[in-house]
Amino acid sequence: MSRNTAWSKHNSSLPSDRIKSTTKGAPNVAKPKGKAKQQPPDDPPKSTQVRRLEALLAGATTAAGTARDPAGGCFCLARDHALSPYAPLCRACGLILCTVNQPYFCCPHCQSALLSPAAHEALITRLNTDLTVQIEREIAERERAVEEAQRAAGAFPTLMGAIPIAQPAPAPPPPRQTHKVMSLTGSRRGGVLVSSYTTTPVVSRPASRDDSPKEIEEIVNRVPPPPSIPPCALRAPGATRPWENLLDESVTYQLPARLGDDADGPQSSSRRKRGGKSKAQGKENASNPSSRPDP
Repeated sequence: MSRNTAWSKHNSSLPSDRIKSTTKGAPNVAKPKGKAKQQPPDDPPKSTQVRRLEALLAGATTAAGTARDPAGGCFCLARDHALSPYAPLCRACGLILCTVNQPYFCCPHCQSALLSPAAHEALITRLNTDLTVQIEREIAERERAVEEAQRAAGAFPTLMGAIPIAQPAPAPPPPRQTHKVMSLTGSRRGGVLVSSYTTTPVVSRPASRDDSPKEIEEIVNRVPPPPSIPPCALRAPGATRPWENLLDESVTYQLPARLGDDADGPQSSSRRKRGGKSKAQGKENASNPSSRPDP
């Protein structure tokens, strides 16, 4: 007879060891050692000035300076827009350039490069410096605003480089509350009306934040290039109207001003009417002696 049976499988001397256990061993859960790593706070959205400098730096880094502007440029000669601080003048044709004309494109008129290779490298260095200074200025302003808010609230100043405290998890919404109301003014005599209603609490939602703000493209009014043929009249002016404008066809007729509509307006005409009426009445009294009062 084999000793390796269900009761003598483990060859244990205790009867209790022969009973199968009904509880299963819980799996070992690996506990993290040390403090849990906190997620870094989200970066604030970039300002318009920082996005503009980044776009200029990206264009100056990738473009060679010989490509044309896909939008056609602007020919306002810095009258409608500010003068370009990077390439204010074309060295080949002398065209005055505004801020709409990017320095990493060629001239919109003669298609020549606006910057020399050395000036192009200097432009990239300048844009890097401007971008760094702008970011540092915005960080300083943000920290100053936080310090002023803490000073106004009476809080202690925080140490530089301290680990930010993780925000607690939002509290679960409170359960619905049910109320019962007894009404003794029922239509039936001696009847009691019981009604119940449930109030749902309003859960406050945190303000939504756009972590990836879309760059707002400004609508720029670009002045088109001048026509290749200068404007000229198609016919000579007539002998009766030598001053006729033959270039502008939108001529409108202006009605002549009336005599009574002078600078004083309708009040002056009423004054003249009242003055004339009093003079006529004085002449009539002088010609009729019976209307004079007795002495």
